[in-house]
Amino acid sequence: MRIWMVSRRRCNFVLWCVLVGLALLGASGRPPETSPVISYVTAGSVVVIDAGHGGPDSGAIGANGTLEKDISLALSQKLAKELIQQGCIVICVRDTDTDLAGADFSGTVRERKRADLQARADLANRNQADLFVSVHLNADPSPKWSGAQTFYEQGDETGACIGKAVQEQLKSTLKNTRREALAADGYFLMSAASMPTIIVEAGFLSNPEEEKLLQDEDYQQQVAGAIARGIVDGLKEQAGGSVSIDAE
Repeated sequence: MRIWMVSRRRCNFVLWCVLVGLALLGASGRPPETSPVISYVTAGSVVVIDAGHGGPDSGAIGANGTLEKDISLALSQKLAKELIQQGCIVICVRDTDTDLAGADFSGTVRERKRADLQARADLANRNQADLFVSVHLNADPSPKWSGAQTFYEQGDETGACIGKAVQEQLKSTLKNTRREALAADGYFLMSAASMPTIIVEAGFLSNPEEEKLLQDEDYQQQVAGAIARGIVDGLKEQAGGSVSIDAE
């Protein structure tokens, strides 16, 4: 487990220094250069990114043997980089092929899974995260189903706002899903986490064409970028459309 963590106060101070420096550079009359947009809303926001499954739990298995735990980890690592560039404080639940139940855990498979999920939620709760994002892949007995889809906890206004924004970005970026974000009820991870939580099913490994796409690093980057932009859009909307700063 790798954690990118600094205090909110230090992060805000560093951001303030960066913004002042950028403003001074802009006033110097130097020609602007293309660079990312920094948002007051995302700067300092604590986001926990959970790569689903891991270790003995492979998750879904694709038609050609692709393991969900591997793709979810690759997507999560790319998403982390995207959000860090937006000024977020990012905490990754895992960055290796492991789960959080512990090497010494003894119990049934069901008990291990519950302990693993509880540990993931506990990590987010301890760090007082503003958002918990769990990345997964879907599967179905029929190979015809495809398309990324985002879920949020029923009754959670903030989660719904962010989840819908993420889904809109997935639709507009990938152009291969018409699915809508859905409210979910009874997800253990959502109820165990004390902050808004979204679950992104990035596609169906049971669909051979989508399985092949999800193995492609360029496509993974498109998915991660879409999720990151959706999170930023959702946070801005919840904050009332806060102004972004063009870092030129």
